[in-house]
Amino acid sequence: MTSLRAESTAFREALLKSEQLRIRIVLGAIIAAFLLRTIRGIIQGGGHDNFVSWLKMLGLLGLFVTYEFLMLRAVNGAIQRVRLLPNWMWLSNILLETLLPAFAVAFLSSASIDLIYRPLANPAGLGFFVLSAFPPSV
Repeated sequence: MTSLRAESTAFREALLKSEQLRIRIVLGAIIAAFLLRTIRGIIQGGGHDNFVSWLKMLGLLGLFVTYEFLMLRAVNGAIQRVRLLPNWMWLSNILLETLLPAFAVAFLSSASIDLIYRPLANPAGLGFFVLSAFPPSV
């Protein structure tokens, strides 16, 4: 039995356009979360620890946003060429988007919270739900 999914140009185009929209939504969610964190930090103050935490978040999200923009560029190129992305790109996208909230929970937790409770008390853990609501289309 032949796979109609792989042979259909319309399906490939729809898949890539869906991925393009998903990446834009993920980028919007990341930027919104960073802006909220920045505004909260400005209003709350907090001194040196708050600033260091903000810088860590900026670095982590900066790397992730750069990756997502590169992925968006690859998807746009695939749409123009009317081809699907290679399997390794789909897999790397799934892995990296799964690791982002895990790294945020691991590295952006407040030192003032007991070690046992840090994963539960860290708002970055909610990133698992945001990114799982928009899984990559493979």
